[in-house]
Amino acid sequence: VKARGLHIQLASHGAQVPQVANPVRFSGTPIEYHAAPPTLGQDTFAVLAEIGVNQTQFDDLHARQIVA
Repeated sequence: VKARGLHIQLASHGAQVPQVANPVRFSGTPIEYHAAPPTLGQDTFAVLAEIGVNQTQFDDLHARQIVA
């Protein structure tokens, strides 16, 4: 990763997070990086809400450490 120049830093919640850059290079289209991937559990409620889980159910799952 380091030898190929694929080490990059992306902003996430006010911190810089180390990442691996895309190894594919395009001659006419530069690759853009906008943000680091979500942190563990960051989108869990949104995903579960799409299948009908409400806040109370989610809080119960979270309290029992079933979801992050």
